[in-house]
Amino acid sequence: MVRALPYAAARSVMKGASMRPSSSLICASLLTLAQLRADMVFSTIGPGADYAFSASVGLKDDVNIQLAVPFNPSVTSTLTAVALPLSVAAPRGALTLALVADANGAPGRLIEVFAVSDIGSTTPKIYTIPSAHHPRLDAKAQYWIVASAPSPAQFRWSNTANSPSGGRNSSSITRLEAIREDGGEWRTVWNPYIPGVTIYGETAKSRSKAMLSGNSPGARVSNWATYIR
Repeated sequence: MVRALPYAAARSVMKGASMRPSSSLICASLLTLAQLRADMVFSTIGPGADYAFSASVGLKDDVNIQLAVPFNPSVTSTLTAVALPLSVAAPRGALTLALVADANGAPGRLIEVFAVSDIGSTTPKIYTIPSAHHPRLDAKAQYWIVASAPSPAQFRWSNTANSPSGGRNSSSITRLEAIREDGGEWRTVWNPYIPGVTIYGETAKSRSKAMLSGNSPGARVSNWATYIR
């Protein structure tokens, strides 16, 4: 289950604090790629399912770790979904993902937050998580996807062996990640093998396709979103 968190609760997540989302939150199921009607605007995940490396999120060696990966959309769009390879390494708990703006090369202002509570596999699987608020993503602007988990939970954020981020010939943006330990300051590091992420957005191209097929943006959203009042 994915929950879009209210701003006040989301701020506590970004600070590393625990929180309990209320039952009035908007909920949506995890998507399969076939359900998406949007364009891929950024990706560092290679084809296939050969997951060769991963990074820990949550409690590891008595330290709570938050991990962030930057991305630059190829075109201006409104966010439709975020897809990433995830698995569980320690007792189950909720993994929190956040879309944030860039602040001088590090994670900054909060844009949207999701709580993902049904990750139970110990082997990586692609989770495609819908956006409830569909914020605008500007072409070439830098954003970050931040992953957090309350202790003692630990998750693994993986990537494929043939990832575009793997190796020294990839672009500089696909070799950066930011790490925060126990709610301290963000530390940006160079890493040739960062966790993978794919960003889907509704662009002018995908809107045109929807018009031609007779589906409005609202109709597409209602295909997968479940609203709890």
